[in-house]
Amino acid sequence: MAVELLSLSCNHCGAPLQAPPEARYLTCAHCNARLAVQRSGSAYYTSVLEKIEKNTEEAVEDLGIIRRQNDLERLDREWAMKRETYLVRGKDGSTREPDENPGCNTALNGFVVVFGAIWTCIAGAAFPPMALFGLVFIGFAIHGMVSSQRKAGEYREAKARYEATRRRLAAALDER
Repeated sequence: MAVELLSLSCNHCGAPLQAPPEARYLTCAHCNARLAVQRSGSAYYTSVLEKIEKNTEEAVEDLGIIRRQNDLERLDREWAMKRETYLVRGKDGSTREPDENPGCNTALNGFVVVFGAIWTCIAGAAFPPMALFGLVFIGFAIHGMVSSQRKAGEYREAKARYEATRRRLAAALDER
């Protein structure tokens, strides 16, 4: 019984080759190129494995770069959304980053504390139940100062984490 062989040519040097139909790989006897037997419909041909491996390595490297770019873009999008939660809104609808030393806000809260203390002293002497309103003013002012300081600190820490992560991702991307 005769074994049917495929007639192929080396894709590297052009030398004639013969291989069984089920062969997937072969080595050229003339140039020692490692070849992959490719099938396209009823046609058979060879491809140099080194070229395939090189193309595969380039595709893997490109995919890694694309993944790092996507990671960087995702980080930027996530930060933009998270940053919105920290922004302080003004009466006119404008937004700004929280400030750890909000001069105007601190002065206003200081004024409210002083007003509350004066109110408590005067109202306490004239009509004691009204003195409680002064304590409420003082409480609101202190709460406002503490919460604005806390929010500014959280924002500063979150921004520092974002910037550190972004620098690391950008450095990984630049290595390529």
